[in-house]
Amino acid sequence: MRRRGTRETPEGEGIPIDPRVPPATRWPYQGVVGQIGRGPHRGEWVYADPTRNPDDATGRILGYILELPHRQLFTLDGTYLMDDGAYDDIRPPDKGGFIDLITTALDIEWSTDEAVVQRAVSERRHREVALTDPAQESLSAEGWREGDVDEIDDAEFSLESAQLTAGRFVIHRRLDWRQSLALMDPDVPHGWRWTREVRHRYRGQIRDVRTPVCLTIDGATEFGVDDEAGTGVLILESIERRPEGITIVGVIPCQIHIRAPAPRLRILIGAPHLPADDE
Repeated sequence: MRRRGTRETPEGEGIPIDPRVPPATRWPYQGVVGQIGRGPHRGEWVYADPTRNPDDATGRILGYILELPHRQLFTLDGTYLMDDGAYDDIRPPDKGGFIDLITTALDIEWSTDEAVVQRAVSERRHREVALTDPAQESLSAEGWREGDVDEIDDAEFSLESAQLTAGRFVIHRRLDWRQSLALMDPDVPHGWRWTREVRHRYRGQIRDVRTPVCLTIDGATEFGVDDEAGTGVLILESIERRPEGITIVGVIPCQIHIRAPAPRLRILIGAPHLPADDE
């Protein structure tokens, strides 16, 4: 399966391998990021977000989504390359893919350094949130429901947003469009139904869907952050409960320790924000 965007990939087009693309076996869990070296988007970042086989304990990568700095990428002479969100399967070692195509066309240098990847991804996520919801604290309390950590697997939280006020530890964010759509799957317990009518109505605006998440721990007395990579974000992996408190564990080396005798953990998931008809 290959999707380059709104324009079709020419039939029989062979994409040469670019040696600057790191093999998928070397990709960190979150994927790889690359900086564009030439063209109208020079200096901006591209993110290859991997999709993995959930039935494979090794987390083998099946394909990837290219998250681009703009809705469409062009070369210096104005030639169209592809749309943001293009998906491609992982190619055999002797065949190039979309990632090779844009690497060659835009002189992209890729990084497999986890800290570099986390910083670039965090900046992109924060920019997306700022564009879609500049005042997170103004979100309506209507439509919230209790969830659990499994529903928001891999959710990324800004450590700067973590606060302890009046005995309540709070950290929140908005889930990106992929996880939002997963929560709207009718097979997800208590999920919002992503009906055919809704899908048709917002066709072409799917990437604008966001879902607010608020994680709170009542009875907290203090908290501390271990952020070994210095990324300023936590990619949620699990939550460990102990008699003296709770530890929120990240995928990368990052943890938040919350002291709270008899803590009460609540994960609230809001109703997905759908773009207005005039957006």
